[in-house]
Amino acid sequence: MINSIKEKLFLYKSEIMLLALSLFLVKLFFYSHGNISTDIGREAILPLSLLNGDVMYKDVLNIYGPASYYINAFLYMIFGVRLETLYFAGSVCSVIFLFLLYKIFNLYIDKKFSLTLSVFIASACVYNSGLYNFIMPYSFAVIYALTAYTAVLLCFLLYLKNDNLKLLYSSALLAGFAFANKVEFLPAILIILFLLIFSKKAKIKTVFFTCLCFLSAPLLFYSIPLFQGLNLSDIGHAFEIFVKSSAVPSVYNFAKDIGTVFKVDDIQIWIFSGLNLLIYIAVGFVLFKFAKE
Repeated sequence: MINSIKEKLFLYKSEIMLLALSLFLVKLFFYSHGNISTDIGREAILPLSLLNGDVMYKDVLNIYGPASYYINAFLYMIFGVRLETLYFAGSVCSVIFLFLLYKIFNLYIDKKFSLTLSVFIASACVYNSGLYNFIMPYSFAVIYALTAYTAVLLCFLLYLKNDNLKLLYSSALLAGFAFANKVEFLPAILIILFLLIFSKKAKIKTVFFTCLCFLSAPLLFYSIPLFQGLNLSDIGHAFEIFVKSSAVPSVYNFAKDIGTVFKVDDIQIWIFSGLNLLIYIAVGFVLFKFAKE
């Protein structure tokens, strides 16, 4: 019995080491992220407004998808309105995200190298002391979407290897959840749908149910404000405010700095970004080929 337990522990020693490191870093950096008064106040205040009965896109103006704020409002309701509730949510995402990455790496490389890469990403990205961390991030929408999309990739890769439709539909559900948090994930999701159709020669029925699964989460989260009383007039008014706000010089200059507004001077950067996207797609095709083999 004891020998059997030792064998299992040895078999999963890389996973145990990653879990131990993740929990240690969560404990070490739990209160070390974010400035609620200047950087991330929106992430704490908007869920509280929703919990108090305000309606998204009517009483609460927000340019992001609704999912993360409803989730955090639900967490407030369960665990209390405190920053620790948000820290807990980010910490859970950090552990899940690292394990998902490790599993994806381990599909193609050995456990030691997979663990090394996961530890590097943990130290460089997930638990870094800057604004873009997982424990108290600039945007929970990004963290939830990124964690979900990592699960999308793992499920889809396993589907390509095992040809199990449950994995495909799980991938689609998670993709819809990622989109409901952050609409910018749509292009990456469409790439996966493209690969599904052309790499597996999927049947129309399969593509239909995949799309249905994808739409489930967006329909759920976007319907909540509609049931609360959001109407077309409110949506039009919110859109008008967004358009006027986007024309403010400070917003426009910020958009130029982060690259969301095209400038002729940035043509080299845009070309380089396009090449990176092509490399991403090419690597995806190669990985899917290995996954099928």
